[in-house]
Amino acid sequence: MVKGPGYPTTDWQVAVQQVVESMPFLRWLGVQVVDLQPGHSQVRLPVRPEMLQVAGLLHGGIVASLIDVASALAVFSAMSAWTEIRTLEMKVNYFRPVRSGEIQAHARLVHMGKRTAVTLCHVWGDGDALCALGVATFLRLGDSTFDEPTAVDRPTPP
Repeated sequence: MVKGPGYPTTDWQVAVQQVVESMPFLRWLGVQVVDLQPGHSQVRLPVRPEMLQVAGLLHGGIVASLIDVASALAVFSAMSAWTEIRTLEMKVNYFRPVRSGEIQAHARLVHMGKRTAVTLCHVWGDGDALCALGVATFLRLGDSTFDEPTAVDRPTPP
């Protein structure tokens, strides 16, 4: 769950980093917020030995987690009021393995609907190598700028 106040300010960016640091899993990962703009986010993660799988490569679940965080922040930064979102679906393509150093995720909001939001996220390794690409869909639990459908608007089954 991520909540957002809307359009980012410097104070808001500091507050978001504090929220990230307050989540035990994200604190363990070591996620750092680099930049937030409406509909965009950039986060980084230093690679540690305990994040590597048996072949000495960064575990794909770590990469997917970073995509999820960066993507949620991109959605979060575009909302006009504090609200909750949930990840509904995520697809990741892995291109290059990472063994050490740091990875950065750059997420961009590509669709904001009344109930869902979709992001595209690039993950870069050291040397500007594209390591992965993720597409994530989120459920918006509030902050809809559209009229929500009511029971009257729903079609009746045949």
